[in-house]
Order: sequence, then C-alpha cells, then structure tokens
Amino acid sequence: MARFLEAAMKLWDLLAESKIREWTKRREEKRTAGELELDESDEAPLLEDAKSIESQLFDEARAARHQARQCEDPEERDALLERSKKAQLRMMVLLERGGYPLLARSMENRLNTDDDD
Repeated sequence: MARFLEAAMKLWDLLAESKIREWTKRREEKRTAGELELDESDEAPLLEDAKSIESQLFDEARAARHQARQCEDPEERDALLERSKKAQLRMMVLLERGGYPLLARSMENRLNTDDDD
C-alpha cells in the first residue's frame, strides 16, 4: 500500500508540473500576442519565497501554542492547544512519510522546548 501511495504521489507531482508548464506556456503566448497586460502585482510569487507545507504547519503549531499561553479563557486555550496538536501531528506525518524521521523528531523537540520559553 505504501508503494502505491508513493507512486501515486510521484504521478500527482508529474501531473501538477505538467499543468503548471501548460499554464505558463499559455500565459506567455498571450503576453507575446499582446492579449495579456501584466502589472507587478499579477506576477506569481517566486518559488524561493514559498514555504513548504511542513514549515507552514510548524509555524501554525507554534503560533497556536503561543496564543494559548496568553489566553485566559480555558475553553479557547484548549481549542488553541488542540489546533496546535493537529498541526504538529500533520507535520510529523508528512515528514516521516517523506523519509525524514530525524527532522520530524527535531521539529517536535523544538516545538516542545518552545513551550518552556
């Protein structure tokens, strides 16, 4: 089953890359034909500016824990802590499935030590 999922993800990546290339090609053709006028705000963000889903989940878990520490309402605090746990769990699963178990443990430890600060 794991091999099937891995193959499916690789296929998904190839399909996504193909769609992005098609979109870029069509957009470039329209730009060359003068059908598309762009301003700077219309440009796609640079890949180097993008964050991985794991980084986004780490930031989400960290922010929710920080908010929970400052929250006085117990119900809201519990909801924030639950949100943090879910983000952390998703991050851990993605990293471990991606073959990065040591990174998963390291980020988990970092989140837990952030709690002590």
